[in-house]
Amino acid sequence: MSLCQISFDWADGHYTFALPIAQLEELQRICDAGPMVIAERLRHGVWKTADVHDTLRLGLTGGG
Repeated sequence: MSLCQISFDWADGHYTFALPIAQLEELQRICDAGPMVIAERLRHGVWKTADVHDTLRLGLTGGG
């Protein structure tokens, strides 16, 4: 179990989201940005599709 995870009802069930190191490294490579840069892009409305899609996808993968 990762300390950096969250579980909640989403879509069709209850899911755990986590971004351990392997998933963070992949996210950084795909988005060409670190997690705080991605968070700022989301907060300011200047996000790219990969910022949203791959964060969710890798969060689900990391959460099991």
